[in-house]
Amino acid sequence: MPVLRPLPLSMTKFGLTTNYQYTDAGQRYYKKTGTGNATFYALDGDQVMGTFTLDATGAITAKAWYIYGGPGGAAPGR
Repeated sequence: MPVLRPLPLSMTKFGLTTNYQYTDAGQRYYKKTGTGNATFYALDGDQVMGTFTLDATGAITAKAWYIYGGPGGAAPGR
């Protein structure tokens, strides 16, 4: 099903740009702010099953796995 609202590909605040990438269904699966860390979202359909963050060198700096989907039951980008 196509996304019915435009989703931001990037936003700039205080001179720092955050970039986003989405699945065809409109679920955000990638977020990166400036040249810093990149966050990836592990999705199963419309549920967030986990997140992991990579630093600029590609090393994993944070990760979280969710039993019943995303925090609070909501997926990023929704």
